[in-house]
Amino acid sequence: MNPSSLGIFAHVSSIPKNGLRCIVSELNDGKTKEEEMITTEKEMLQTCILGCANGIIIGNSSLGGGLYAFDAQCPNCVKKFNLFKYPLSWDNNGNWVKCRNCGRKYDINNNGFIVEGDKGAHLFRYKAYYTSTAYGMILNVHN
Repeated sequence: MNPSSLGIFAHVSSIPKNGLRCIVSELNDGKTKEEEMITTEKEMLQTCILGCANGIIIGNSSLGGGLYAFDAQCPNCVKKFNLFKYPLSWDNNGNWVKCRNCGRKYDINNNGFIVEGDKGAHLFRYKAYYTSTAYGMILNVHN
């Protein structure tokens, strides 16, 4: 994620592929999708938990709010139904995400607040920041 690319978000998940772990990143432009295989022994030994159901949304707010990282599950469906099978999908040209279960829409540029649908909790936000290393910038996301 380029810190100067405002309004650009990625849905990041991990899937098994050919016996390895594959990190999948899908941009909110609806066109760009990248897959990166985890192949080194050191990488394979590390655990990787991406959100409550294998997905996070990371990006830089177009409103100047900085770097955001959200869980990619509807917090209201998780709380009410204990459902982890409805990952959020892009909506409103990638500026919002939508829950296909309850229909709520969340503004990812504005703290994940509900913009359409029943009242409820906004998206769960993780801490996100960059760390400079000898290998370049590393994006850190955690709770």
